[in-house]
Amino acid sequence: MIAVGSQIARFALAQDQWTPIVAPLQCSYYMIIGNNDGSEMGRCSNTEDQSTWYMMPAGGAWFAFDVPALYKRYRFNKGDIVTFLKATSPGTVAIVEFFN
Repeated sequence: MIAVGSQIARFALAQDQWTPIVAPLQCSYYMIIGNNDGSEMGRCSNTEDQSTWYMMPAGGAWFAFDVPALYKRYRFNKGDIVTFLKATSPGTVAIVEFFN
């Protein structure tokens, strides 16, 4: 069975570069639930501007982004990059849930 209206996705993160987090479906909301090892992660909105990143604390800190689109049904299309993440330890896998 498939849950209607949401999808959980996992993204293997690199330590040496920003990993694009790509929407697997049309959505207006996503939540970074955490990661597989509880380590802190970097989050960034513009990989070319160092002032647009911060560290999400260790221990499963959540981040949610909810923006309804005024001019269309969904804010993000399938395949859009919604944010960028970076690992601080090897083997980190981010867990993100997308809602439409």
